[in-house]
Amino acid sequence: MLSTGDLQFLRRIDQQIMLHGSRIEPGEIETALRTYPLVKEAVVLLEQETKGHPQLVAFIVESNAEPLSTSALRRHLLHRLPSYMVPSTFVFLDTMPLTSNGKVDRRALRVPEEVEHEESTAQAWSRTPIEELLIGLWKEILGCRQVARHENFFELGGHSLLATRLLAQIRAILNIAVPLRALFEAPTLAGFAQRVEQAWCQHDVSPMPPLHAMERPATIPLSFAQQRLWFVEQLHPGSATYLVPQARRIHGPRNTRALERSLADLIRRHEILRTTFMADAGQPIQVIHPAGQYRLPIIDLRALEDTKKKACVRQITDAEHQCPLDLHKGPLLRTMLLQLADEVHVWLLTLHHILTDGWSNEVLLRELTICYHAFVSGQPSPFAPLPIQYADYALWQRQYLQGEVLSTQLNYWTKRLGGAPVTSLPTDFPRPAVLSARGAVHPFTVSQDLLEALIVLSHQEGVTLFMTLLCAFQILLARYTGQLDIVVGTDSANRTQVQTEEMMGFFVNLLALRTDLSGQPTFREVLRRVREVVLGAYTHQDTPFELLVEKLVPDRRLDCTPLVQVLFVLENGPARSERGRETTTRGQDEVIDPSSLSRGGDEETTVKFDLALFMQERAGMLRGRLHYRLDLFKASTIATLVARLLTLLQSSIKKPDLPIDLLSMTSDVESAQAEQQDMKQAWHIHDDGWFDLAY
Repeated sequence: MLSTGDLQFLRRIDQQIMLHGSRIEPGEIETALRTYPLVKEAVVLLEQETKGHPQLVAFIVESNAEPLSTSALRRHLLHRLPSYMVPSTFVFLDTMPLTSNGKVDRRALRVPEEVEHEESTAQAWSRTPIEELLIGLWKEILGCRQVARHENFFELGGHSLLATRLLAQIRAILNIAVPLRALFEAPTLAGFAQRVEQAWCQHDVSPMPPLHAMERPATIPLSFAQQRLWFVEQLHPGSATYLVPQARRIHGPRNTRALERSLADLIRRHEILRTTFMADAGQPIQVIHPAGQYRLPIIDLRALEDTKKKACVRQITDAEHQCPLDLHKGPLLRTMLLQLADEVHVWLLTLHHILTDGWSNEVLLRELTICYHAFVSGQPSPFAPLPIQYADYALWQRQYLQGEVLSTQLNYWTKRLGGAPVTSLPTDFPRPAVLSARGAVHPFTVSQDLLEALIVLSHQEGVTLFMTLLCAFQILLARYTGQLDIVVGTDSANRTQVQTEEMMGFFVNLLALRTDLSGQPTFREVLRRVREVVLGAYTHQDTPFELLVEKLVPDRRLDCTPLVQVLFVLENGPARSERGRETTTRGQDEVIDPSSLSRGGDEETTVKFDLALFMQERAGMLRGRLHYRLDLFKASTIATLVARLLTLLQSSIKKPDLPIDLLSMTSDVESAQAEQQDMKQAWHIHDDGWFDLAY
């Protein structure tokens, strides 16, 4: 305290630090490390320059001559700490540097320049050519600087989508088919390398032919997924159900010419963006148009007052959401720029789903950003023409999925889904004879502590976060419906060929995941069942959902969707910053949810399922959006459903060996309110003031 009475802050006297918005106490990490039997001493520091960004570094003195494994230390810490507290780098020392007073000299602790070299030679070294190949693939797909032989694919951030990409790369390089199950059964690099070597030695050649540029016939058919949307459009012309609207807020000076050139370059690069669809002899075909210039419509709103400006943006956005795109006339890509201030704009982009999916949207935004920065800098287009286009994929798919291949795939799904029941959720309103597409969205967030616990449990059980969340969601549906046979759909990226990773188009496929919950199983047991269901589904993910519906549900009902009434998707597709080679926008723009431009609250939207749960893990946070039909549910019912899902997740983490029908779904507050209501109903009050129990 100064003589003036003011307090002067100098620094913290403890070691608490901030990393990525989280407060971290290094002493807590050090204590957890010392509980590992082979650790004698441990000090944790925040290094500001290592690998170009701040990160936690653990300095370790081993208790004996037995070498320590960094992967074992990470697993040990993940069981005790949230993942953001697990150090990124481990440095092994003979002794700790000490000050003259005999205390640890933290200032003398530095990451040696040769640490990365030591890691690459001592831990990530390969014993076979297959291991060397896999180390390179894991680094690229998982975004790791180094990978040790005994590192676990899923503990390094892997999931089913990345696993599919890995298998596609292996198929392209070695021409062998390694089942997804192999990676789950042997998730370490060394163990998985043995499975790959076995397949290679056995010449387990993939029956899937390579994808290449196809000879273009006079008429190009649609892919199976596109064909379904085409027929839906013929039944409901002018519908906005399958529009994919996006919005992008742009800050900074506008270069209209560069943006128009970027859009024209993308349309030239991706044939699908200049494709329309028409009928020929009763069958839909693709019509690919030549590339040309692009003119971007601009609406200047700068003269409006802020209140009127916001209302106008909402009005234009809502109109964009509802204005249909004509599959026959096109174009099926529509953009518009709203100028709010001299250096503030909102860019609206609308595509028809027949052109795109979630992965493709990321490809578009990434390439658009790279092109824009190149053109602003006066550089030429950074992208060469694509060697393979979506039309080639559609032709390839038609040739591949026929005969014995298609029969085998359909036989698997027929056995899995034959006799599957309709998931009959209790509704607030009677189910109409014909369902509309009117829906709303309820957003929510999973706490960081719960997310960390879910990740730890997933690692312990050898499953992905998707499988754990799906398990809880299916249990919730079983408790609500009273059914023990639950079918939940999920979106598969369906990009099993490495050549499709940079392509735009409608690849996504719907997989129906049917889980048997009978026999009073525990959460852990249901998790094992879900694991087998998901692995089997991804092994047979090439089967178009449209063909399954034709085979299993020939008589369609208008009051529910066929086979799948509830959807669950963990959105872990390639983010724009997922791979190091992508150019960032340097803070000049940001993607925004179109619904954020609307009225707020539970926004109205178009829906395709009774319930559709979308969750996304980004930057240590897990956020969810539950889409629901307004024809069937009230907003309050959906809010209660989400609250019970979160409570069920908490219960499952704490007691995974408890039978699922005993897991709690109600919070303490909800339980207390229900108990009070029961008490009121149980007592009968007389007019004279006396009361007795009512039976």
